Amino acid sequence: DGRGAFFIRTSPQYLLVLGAMFLDRVDDQILPYAGIVYTPNQHVEIRALFPKAEINWFLGAPWGVPQWMYLAGEYHIEAYQVTVNTPGQPENQIQLEDWRVMLGVRSEHGGMTSFLEGGWVFDREVEFSQGGGNFNVSSGFLARFGIKF
Repeated sequence: DGRGAFFIRTSPQYLLVLGAMFLDRVDDQILPYAGIVYTPNQHVEIRALFPKAEINWFLGAPWGVPQWMYLAGEYHIEAYQVTVNTPGQPENQIQLEDWRVMLGVRSEHGGMTSFLEGGWVFDREVEFSQGGGNFNVSSGFLARFGIKF
């Protein structure tokens, strides 16, 4: 995978992003990585970007730890190498593709960010590189939490 972009600050509130990304999946894809980041004040940031758009609201900094709430929409695609335990069947690649709408909160402390989010995943497709067997998955709820550093 790779991505490249130009970031052009057109004013203190606006940042223009122009770029592309390459995703090495079952279907290699070149997608736009572009949009506008709008920061009207220190409490709101709107990232109108593809493939992930996000609106962030600053909630405050209890105990000196900045807290944010966000609403995000995202085109998500990932792939894995899989082995089927059937004699004569080669290794295969599987691609999972979907759209997501998530509501979450995050805390930023030091070089770490912790988050808790939940939302809806829809238009889910599963594709194999060999042998067909492609199928769709029902829409559903997704909840996750973690730490990034």
